[in-house]
Amino acid sequence: MKNGWMMAGSVLIAICFWVGVAGADIMIQQIEYGDKEITYYQGKKIATVSDDLIQIVDAGAKTIIGADPKSKTYYEATLDQYKKAMIDVMRQAKDMQIQMMMASTGQTREQAEASLKKADRAKTIIIEKGATRDIAGYASDEYRIVANGKTLQEIWVSPALDAMIAKSI
Repeated sequence: MKNGWMMAGSVLIAICFWVGVAGADIMIQQIEYGDKEITYYQGKKIATVSDDLIQIVDAGAKTIIGADPKSKTYYEATLDQYKKAMIDVMRQAKDMQIQMMMASTGQTREQAEASLKKADRAKTIIIEKGATRDIAGYASDEYRIVANGKTLQEIWVSPALDAMIAKSI
């Protein structure tokens, strides 16, 4: 077994030398709700790695490759195909929500759709700008997303870092 691991390690090193390994120009790590995600930016490529996702976007070739290690699945598509698939998934989720409302309330499809629209309009969402402070050496502005008086999310944005990423891509 030890020889097998050594062979696998040697093959991996040989592959890295053969295809070339690039270091990221920019690396951003974020932790949200206990989940850690790292995004690497190098030229026109963006790689995102988390516990349940590996995704590489090549903005130059307009492609996306993703893998879910837990389900042992992967996908490869153009960005246009990916966008269409995501829109389809969102439509299916909304349709499922409408179907569930119809089944639980006895409403018609039109009534369920109207109820959803009314519920969406009832939410008051405000974006509040907070403090400015340095994070990892970059001036960053705090923004809070507040719905009906409750903070849903806090986001820190660095215009300088955004400019670096835009220039890299």
